[in-house]
Amino acid sequence: MIKLFLSFVLLATLVNLASSQASSQDPYAIFNVPGRIFFQVYPANGSPFNFTSTTMTNILQACPDNVPLSFIIHGWSEGVFKTKWIPYVLNATLNYSGGCVVAMDYSYFSAMGYGDLVYRYFLLRDSLVNVINLFGNYSRMHFFGFSFGARLAIGAGNVIAGYNNGVPQIPRMDLCDPAGPNFMTYEFAFAPAQKAATLVQVINTNSFNYGTGIYDAHINFKMGHCGIWQDGQGAPPMGSHGMCPYMYYYSFFNDYKHNPVYKAECNYGYSANRPINATCQQTMIMGRRNTVLCYGDVLIPTSICPPYLYNNTIYNYPAGKATCT
Repeated sequence: MIKLFLSFVLLATLVNLASSQASSQDPYAIFNVPGRIFFQVYPANGSPFNFTSTTMTNILQACPDNVPLSFIIHGWSEGVFKTKWIPYVLNATLNYSGGCVVAMDYSYFSAMGYGDLVYRYFLLRDSLVNVINLFGNYSRMHFFGFSFGARLAIGAGNVIAGYNNGVPQIPRMDLCDPAGPNFMTYEFAFAPAQKAATLVQVINTNSFNYGTGIYDAHINFKMGHCGIWQDGQGAPPMGSHGMCPYMYYYSFFNDYKHNPVYKAECNYGYSANRPINATCQQTMIMGRRNTVLCYGDVLIPTSICPPYLYNNTIYNYPAGKATCT
């Protein structure tokens, strides 16, 4: 059983509805208007309770501005209460950093067609920015986003950097396979990953398909075959793209390290590897626990079974078992 943590719900309405309701006398009115975007907050300590609206005083009592604050943002067709990987990453994050975790839920919109969701990208991004600003103190923040959620994190980070002449204000983001379709175009060129935070790590598992093929993070961990596909892929939602947040979860407990076994097949076209210091390659580990700050691409082959470590000699592909037991 996954431990349940104290949670309370902050309801945030659509940005245009919020702007019509909020006023200078009530800057937190966005939380008091029923909406279709909400933020589930998990403090590391306290007794469980739920409520749908509160004051910033109560919020900051539960998550004071001197404790770490982590954001988790799901992808298309997902939701905080219906997606399997979220409680795993949430609990691992709380155990690692303490403080509070804020999970953004836009499942009302993510249940729509992908094109409809992309159409609402700026609406969702600005709702996230509003909540980030209400919590304040960017220096304590960390973000994890998957797929479309990674795009929202990148967009929000760029907006906040714009407050300071383009200098990133958020220390770090770990992003899983940022969505590729509709985002690999000039329309989103103004929101590069490197401008979203001081350090942006991207884990690529399905590039040029559901995930992006543009490697513009400070560090790109190219998992499996060049970050394009994984030997352990199955039917959705556990295809190469959907495996990414699970690999991120396993990285809290396992060391995913550089191994150039697929270097030759990776070094072509848009997938060409950006150079990185050899010492860094050997000491980096993928995920939240990484403390080595070098820039470039890291190649990490994977295996067919959880936790997908290539050095797991039992399940390496193709020499290992054909199925996981």
